Amino acid sequence: MKPRIVLFGASGTMGFEAFKELWRRRALYDIVVLLRPSRANKALMRPYIRTARVAAANHDAPASADLTVIWGDATRYADVERAIRGADAVLNAMAFISPQADYHPDTAAAVNTTAIGHIVHAIEAQPGGAERIHLIHTGSVAETGDRSPLERVLTGP
Repeated sequence: MKPRIVLFGASGTMGFEAFKELWRRRALYDIVVLLRPSRANKALMRPYIRTARVAAANHDAPASADLTVIWGDATRYADVERAIRGADAVLNAMAFISPQADYHPDTAAAVNTTAIGHIVHAIEAQPGGAERIHLIHTGSVAETGDRSPLERVLTGP
C-alpha cells in the first residue's frame, strides 16, 4: 500500500505547489485534499480528477488511489476527520492571511487556529495517530501574530 498523504490548503499559493509535487509523485502516494466546494477550487482540481479517473479506468490504480478530493470545510471537524482517516502524513499549507485577514478577522481565526486544532485533534483521534501520523505545518506571523485592529490600520495610531 502507498502512504496516504493528506494536504490542506491545496488551492492556495504554497499548497498548490505542494500538491503539484505530490501529484508528480502520485505513483508513490495516495493523495487526499480537503477543499471548499467553490467554483474556483472545482475548476482547479478538474484536470487532476479527470486524470485520476482515467488511471483507475485503465486499471493502473485502484479507484481510490492517486487522488481523493473531499469537498468540505476545514473549520468543520467532521470534514477534517473524514480527510485524515487512514492518513500516514498530513501537510498543512492552509492559511487565511493579509490583507483579507485584516478585513475578516473571524474567518482568519477560524481558519488559522480553529481548523488547525481540528487537524491536531483528528490526528490524535486516529488509532495510534499521535505516534504514527506525521504532521507538517507551515505558517507565519501574518496568520496569528500581533495584528493591528482594522480601525487602526485604516485611521492610523
